[in-house]
This record gives sequence, C-alpha cells and structure tokens, in this order.
Amino acid sequence: MSEYSLEAYGDMISNRLRFDAYVQAMRQTIRPGDIVLDIGTGTGIFALLAAQLGARHVYAVESSDAVQLGRECAAASGLADAISFHQGLSTDLRLPERADVIVSDLRGVLPLHDGHLAAIIDARQRLLKPGGRLIPLRDTVKAAVVSNAAVYEQLTSPWDGQALGLDLKPALRLATHRWRSAVIGKEDLVTAPAELFTLDYHRIDAPGAAGSAELTVERGAVAQGLAVWFDALLADGISFTTAPGAPRLVYGHAFFPWPQAVPLSAGDRAEIALRADSIGGHYEWRWRTRLRDDSGKVRATFDQSSFDGRTFSLDRLRRRAADARPLASSEGRALAMLLALFDGTQDLTGMAEVLVGQFPEQFPTLREALDFAAEASVRFGRWESPDSAAAGSLHVR
Repeated sequence: MSEYSLEAYGDMISNRLRFDAYVQAMRQTIRPGDIVLDIGTGTGIFALLAAQLGARHVYAVESSDAVQLGRECAAASGLADAISFHQGLSTDLRLPERADVIVSDLRGVLPLHDGHLAAIIDARQRLLKPGGRLIPLRDTVKAAVVSNAAVYEQLTSPWDGQALGLDLKPALRLATHRWRSAVIGKEDLVTAPAELFTLDYHRIDAPGAAGSAELTVERGAVAQGLAVWFDALLADGISFTTAPGAPRLVYGHAFFPWPQAVPLSAGDRAEIALRADSIGGHYEWRWRTRLRDDSGKVRATFDQSSFDGRTFSLDRLRRRAADARPLASSEGRALAMLLALFDGTQDLTGMAEVLVGQFPEQFPTLREALDFAAEASVRFGRWESPDSAAAGSLHVR
C-alpha cells in the first residue's frame, strides 16, 4: 500500500471538491447508531466525521504510521471512545460486529491501484452487514485520444541519443510501455471521451477490469497516446470527476503513450482496449490501439503492456526460475532464525542478543541487531491491536 506524507494528507483535505463531496456523501449515508468501517483512514479525518455524524462506533484501519495521528486527533476532538484505530490491512481485520457503512478512498491516479479492489471485495463480503452501504458506490473509467507533445517528450526525450551518436532505442521501448501520471487539459483531447468500464463496488467480485471503445477523431492533430481518468459516484446524486478540464483533484490523469506519435485527421477512428490484471497485489496493464482513416484503412496498430516496460536481468530471471535451487544468504539465515523466535515468549532485545551471538560479522553491535529485529517485527509480526480492549474482539490475524 502507498504511504503518504503529512503534506499529502493535508492536500487531500484541502482539495475541497473531493473532500466536500465525501463529507456530503457521509452525511447522506451514515445514520445515527451505525457501525462504520473506514478503510485507509490515514490521519483519521473520515473516521472523526463519521463519529461526529452519530455513528455508534467507528473502526478505522490504516497500514501506515499516520494512524497514530488519527488517534491523537480523535482524543483531541473528544471522540477517542467512539473510534477504534487499527494499524494494518483491512484484509487481516476481524471485527466484533459487521459494519453498516464502509467508507474508503484507496484509489491512486486510477481506481485500479495496489490492493484497492481486493480490499473492497474482501471487506464487503466479510465485514459489511447484508444490505450495508458503501462510499463510494462506483467509479467509471473513461479514455480519449490525446495530443500533448510536452507530456510525450518527457517520456521520450531522455532516450534520444542521436546528438551523442548513441542508439538508446531499448530504453525508449521500455519508456513507451509504461503509463504515467500527467496533467492533461481538455484542449489536448482530439476525440470525445468514451466509457471503458464501470467498477460497481456492490457487485465487483474480481480485482481486474477490462473494456474497449471506438473513438472518432474530431480535429487534425499529432496524437501520442491515450488519456485515462475516472468519474466517481459517492452516493446518489453526489459525484466528482477527474476528467481533463474539470477542476483539478489530487488524483491527476493517466497517460498511456503510444510507441510513436501519429498524425491524425478529422474522421479517423481509434479502436482502443484497456485491461488491468492484479498480479501479486500490483497491476499489469495492457493497452491496444488500432488507428483507421475515414475509409477504414488501418494506419497503425499498437499492442503495449506494462510488463513489456519492465527490465529483467538474466541473473534475476535465473533466480526466479521454477528449477532454481537457491541458497540462503547470511541475511536470509539471520531472518529465518529470527522468525523462529517469534513465538511470543521473548522480547526483541533478547532476540537481538541471539543474533549478535550467531551472526557477529553481520551484527557487530547490539544496536544493529535490534534494528534488524525491529524491522522484522513490523513486517512479519502480529499482535493484538492497542484498541482491542475497547473493541472487544477487534484484532489482526
């Protein structure tokens, strides 16, 4: 999951269009006495608002250390007893009661981001009461052909080695198989927007999505790829859009480049398809484009994927091969021994002393061993939530 700075959390709150839409949706959706689950609570602002709106109890989940600021803000606001904060992932959470309402904003530039959809599907199935309510309700992903030379050149110009007499095309190929966040204006769009797919959070049952559309070029221009964004419906009648030309939100726009810029004329058509598959908690994207002139003749065909934008060294591929027979490194051996001590009977200082005794070259001081053990504890350990006493059986597996 992504971790944000305090300044980034502040930007989310001060971005009034997004924030006010969420506040309005919460006022419309949350009823006095409701149990509310806030996934990705960050500094706890939505959890505090839910408690303020009369929720009987709020369970606020956040994987980063920002959760501590949420606890402090809840105490300062006189709402500490109404909110149980849990640091971890919602997929590891067990609640003493199911929620009436789940509030979340786990999106990145696009809604298909890290473990967002998997977390919502899991929470809806395990942690939401039958007939419970979700904020947001759905997101609709849209796209248009875009002409923005500056954005495209930011991708490609570093790999133009002609002035140095070098051929950097291998790097250029990788660069154009990666989408990026960009600022795109409405004036950059050379086609009308088209809907690719809708994520209905009450119905989705898989973390991937795919869609296609045919777009008609409205004006002559040199185009370089696709602009992609989303429209959000938070509650009935309450929405916002991240579309180019709309008031700018914290999400930005996604730019999916083509391998080369293509001059287009009014009446040309672009057949596009976009697919996102969740693999190992991250998304692999594939975007295909077929450009035809007004007579139907194919002018260009592109088939791109983020997988093809990744660099794999031969050594790394050999290590990942199914028939590889790895040997543990010194760090791996230390970690294996340390994890064997995670049985709840020994503190980190005691574990660090064992590490110093067993691996003196790797850990010449107790401080270094303690730091190693502490990091492993954060990443691989589990324990009761600090709020367990107040929340009954609230805990992480």
